[in-house]
Amino acid sequence: MEKTLQKPSVNTETISIPGKTYRILLLKAEKFMRNSPAFVPKEFFKTEHFFADGLYTRKTTVPKGYTFLTFIHKKSHPAVHVGDVTMIEPTGSRRIKGVHNFITPAGTQRLCYAHEESYCITTHLNPTNERNIDKIEKFLYALHYNELLSDKELDAELDILTKKEELCLE
Repeated sequence: MEKTLQKPSVNTETISIPGKTYRILLLKAEKFMRNSPAFVPKEFFKTEHFFADGLYTRKTTVPKGYTFLTFIHKKSHPAVHVGDVTMIEPTGSRRIKGVHNFITPAGTQRLCYAHEESYCITTHLNPTNERNIDKIEKFLYALHYNELLSDKELDAELDILTKKEELCLE
């Protein structure tokens, strides 16, 4: 007896967006890092790509002594970390050593420091079996948190910012 498997839905996930204070911290860290003479682009970090039917896996290696920002994740996914890294997250910081498994929730971005060469392996749904890495990254990651907000949520955030600016001008 043959069974037909249904592909999982990729659009039903709730995305938890961290508070503004944390997002501002990340923006300041990114600006500082980009203006640093030691700045390296993401292509500097060795990244290997693996594909299976409906799945995409990547392994990114970070050398000892580097500070880096992860992508803003649009989808939750499992991750395996090997090495020694301090991660700053909305809930605080943690140092993980050795082999560590965790789920990265949708909406997550981390500021990290590699105490030793470390790598992270993540696996993601790839419902179209895309092989173009730029297209996969656009599907999985956001450049800014406002990409994760609905029009209504974005309007509400803009209203709050406008009111704060009006208060500052008075």
